[in-house]
Amino acid sequence: MTLAEQCQADVEHSAAILTAAGCDVVPLLRPIAQAWTLLGIGPHGLLLVHVVRGAWPEMLGLQSLGIPPRWPAGTGRLIDRYTDDGPGPQVRLL
Repeated sequence: MTLAEQCQADVEHSAAILTAAGCDVVPLLRPIAQAWTLLGIGPHGLLLVHVVRGAWPEMLGLQSLGIPPRWPAGTGRLIDRYTDDGPGPQVRLL
């Protein structure tokens, strides 16, 4: 499997997790603000998800993953990190 195929599979896996948690999931054709790959819409509001493979983004990069302009302040933000070591993502709430 190529890296692009792995990344697509990771996004699909994260979308399935969000769906199982009760969210409607909107896969995005282009990431919002060059970071957010998935949009979850659930009973508690909006959730933006950044899916990565390998290392966590640098701390400065994590801090720059703010809520996009004109989005509700209560929008949740998650990073799902996939590695070859486990079947599911490690999750970091921002």
